[in-house]
Amino acid sequence: MSDTQKSGSKSLAAIAEEHLMTQLEDAVAGYNAAANFCCGGSIPIAAPNSTASRRYGDFTSTLSPITSPPVIIRWDDKNGDLGGKISFPVPEGKESVLEKLVKDCNPATFGYGGENVLDEKIRKAGVLEATEFSTNFNPYDYGMVDAVAKALLPGIARPNEEGKDGSEENWGVVAELYKLNVYSAPSDKFKPHVDTPRGFTQFGSLVVSLPNPHVGGHLRVDHKQITHIFDLGSCPSQETNSTDETPTLHWAAFYSDCSHEVLPVTSGHRLTLTYQLYISTHLSSQTLPLAPTLNPTSYPLYNTLHSLLSTPSFLKSGGTLGFHCSHKYAHTDGTANVRLPHALKGLDVVMYTIFKKLGMKVHVKPILEEEFSEGEDEEGNDLPNRYDEDYVKTSHTITRAAPEFRETRFIGEESGGDVEEYEIAKFWKPYEIFKHVKWLNNADAKANEVAMAFQQWCGNETETGWWYSFVAILVEVPPFSQRDLPPE
Repeated sequence: MSDTQKSGSKSLAAIAEEHLMTQLEDAVAGYNAAANFCCGGSIPIAAPNSTASRRYGDFTSTLSPITSPPVIIRWDDKNGDLGGKISFPVPEGKESVLEKLVKDCNPATFGYGGENVLDEKIRKAGVLEATEFSTNFNPYDYGMVDAVAKALLPGIARPNEEGKDGSEENWGVVAELYKLNVYSAPSDKFKPHVDTPRGFTQFGSLVVSLPNPHVGGHLRVDHKQITHIFDLGSCPSQETNSTDETPTLHWAAFYSDCSHEVLPVTSGHRLTLTYQLYISTHLSSQTLPLAPTLNPTSYPLYNTLHSLLSTPSFLKSGGTLGFHCSHKYAHTDGTANVRLPHALKGLDVVMYTIFKKLGMKVHVKPILEEEFSEGEDEEGNDLPNRYDEDYVKTSHTITRAAPEFRETRFIGEESGGDVEEYEIAKFWKPYEIFKHVKWLNNADAKANEVAMAFQQWCGNETETGWWYSFVAILVEVPPFSQRDLPPE
């Protein structure tokens, strides 16, 4: 075969592989657009003392809908004494008790820069901490927590089907009561924000809106340019005692890294119970993180990936696929090694488990934002000059991945003086180098965290420079001749 034929053959192979990669990227993008990041529902309220109230544990027939009895709240006043007791929906003649509850709430703050901030331009609402009130309502009684597990965490929505040791695996979601929030007319609101995770395994929040007439106060949840709006029982009119509609609990749950806001309440009071959601498995009296255990073959994306990996022209000589996690995970605080990969969410857990099922070697690692060689060759050896020919040849070809998650590094005297930005990468060692990673998606700047901070000269002054890291899934694909894929 001539050199021209060989060159042409390689070119055609490269074109075919590029076409397959485009198919895979499109499939991942399409799945991400359709992936759940929130869910919600409603539960009718049965009349007081009615035998029609049916909890989840009483569920004996699919023809019998689940209903809730009126929700009772007991609370402390601002002096720590018993403030009162009220049920929802509020009985006729008890409106003054509701007003007392609203008055006994504290001004709501929000987290910013590690502190609780009171700024009514951002958030205007009342709040009671979980230690300041009690309720007869339990979201487990009405199937809410099961619904959240199935919609948002497919990895724990069923027992581990691959377990062969004969032991039963206990798995689930923990919903921890957090606060009672009150948003009142004429303008209480909470502008767009992202919740601060309260624990290693927290993955989201559950909001339960009590049946009390109000207008406005819709919950808007955004993720990846997709918006979902929950009305949470907002009434089209200001009537407080409508007999046309059954009083109803409305609820919504969403991932903790989703931006969300409470739109202004223009009439009445919007009262909600909020819960922190954690992924867990229960072993005796302990609660531990749980690695995803979903059946990956149940997802259409599994068939797409299986088909591509079965194609000889797809990464025929092997290579590395990269996927920037679509959700944000705190990964520079020293706790990520405990949380990941068990706390992966949405498309991230789907990608991780599918590639594991297909027999690939899968890593969840922090990677440096800068992908070019920056003063090193592909083996990590220092290059004397960033304009060296070898530097130019190796730029944009390597990805640095730390062997484990670690805290932000602050580069000071150990650098030996002023450091050029392109030399900074070596201070992130030890790390592994993955060459020519084929990325399935682009990184989201909102998901990065500071990996390294350093001082650099700018004229006659110094300024702080930053290098960032992302959480990514790296998949080592063996050559086609060495792939041992499960049967379709």
